[in-house]
Amino acid sequence: MRLRAKVFVTAAAVLGMALVSPPVHADSERLEKQIEKLTQAVVQLQEVVKKQDSEIKRQNKLIDQIGIDMCSAETAQALAPHLDKHLTHTEQRVGEQLGNLHIGVGLTSVVQGSIDADDITPNGANHTDANWSMDLEIEAPIGENGVAFALIEAGQGEGLNDELGVFHGVNGDAGDNGSSLDVTEAWYEHNFHDEMIVLTVGKLDLSNYVDGNAVANDETVQFLNGGLVNSLAIEFPEDNGAGVHVGVYPNEFIELNFGWAESDADWEDIFNDSFAIAEINIMPGFLERDGNYRLYAWYNGSDKDKLDGSGAGEDGWGVGVSLDQQLTDNLTFFARLAHEDDEVYEVETAWSAGVEIRGAKWNRENDALGIAIAQAILSDDVSPDDTETLIEIYYSYAVNDQLYITPDIQIIDSPGGDDDNDTIVVLGVRGQVNF
Repeated sequence: MRLRAKVFVTAAAVLGMALVSPPVHADSERLEKQIEKLTQAVVQLQEVVKKQDSEIKRQNKLIDQIGIDMCSAETAQALAPHLDKHLTHTEQRVGEQLGNLHIGVGLTSVVQGSIDADDITPNGANHTDANWSMDLEIEAPIGENGVAFALIEAGQGEGLNDELGVFHGVNGDAGDNGSSLDVTEAWYEHNFHDEMIVLTVGKLDLSNYVDGNAVANDETVQFLNGGLVNSLAIEFPEDNGAGVHVGVYPNEFIELNFGWAESDADWEDIFNDSFAIAEINIMPGFLERDGNYRLYAWYNGSDKDKLDGSGAGEDGWGVGVSLDQQLTDNLTFFARLAHEDDEVYEVETAWSAGVEIRGAKWNRENDALGIAIAQAILSDDVSPDDTETLIEIYYSYAVNDQLYITPDIQIIDSPGGDDDNDTIVVLGVRGQVNF
């Protein structure tokens, strides 16, 4: 608007000068030159105004689009106080908006072969097994503060887990349900006080809310070994069942999680055998980078026998920590340490540590290299009671934004907690596609 005013003022000045100037020949020539210069200035100013109008229109369209995006389900989820490993909730959200529904699909396939596993397999031989799984997620907003969510899963193949007999199950994705479609999660979530408190009720997987980790918590894109997805020293419920989760987010530095679930997940007498867990996550912003420092304690009321045979009907308990800290733009460190009741659990203490290195360091922004070591320290009441040690290395290669191919190697020393057994090697490759 200011440029337009200048154009009109300049044009008026030119016209005024033309009207009031005396008819003197010398002055007339000088005046004509001035008019010519002023006319050129007016033309230039008109071009500037034209460009300015075009830029204003472009910016208005951009503002309108931002307004639309800010109202989308994707943005609403991005602004939620917590993220988990569901496809529709992660930072790399996938899926499509179909009317009121947000739908995401993930397909995973794993092939693994064992080397030197003769000592621990039932038939004294090495094996090469495969499995596949599918996750279908459906989510919809309910009113202004609610969300309904369902996870439908299918899969075939136990992988090598049922043949190696190790504490660190080598395939956290394997789970054979005969390719049937199972509703493994179905819940309603409601937020209060501008999302400072979030309540989730229904059929839950509590491992989505506690013992989390930024780089070691998802078997479909990160470490494949189950002992690096969650701690071996937590007795989560046998399956997903009736449960409640309460998340409290008082500020940007602290997150509180409280979970309860039916331990045996059979939907009968649901309060007889309970699993309960409480966790605090401190996010101090060390190095002005993302970091999570979680401390938790849990209780499982399902009946268990003492390992030494001196009693039955025992409860279980445990405590632990899980942390991840970004050290540079491309390097994140993680660690876990947990202890559980050594009178009823074979694994007395479990710990793990490692790093994830993002491929941006070698111009592969979506690739990742993961390296980790873990140990299962056994109770003195079991025999043999040697420490089982795991090393896992993977490289996630992003074919494109949706397809990832991941070669993986796992080395397990003293498999099954027996140092008389040979060290085994498991070679594998995982394919993951999300859409």
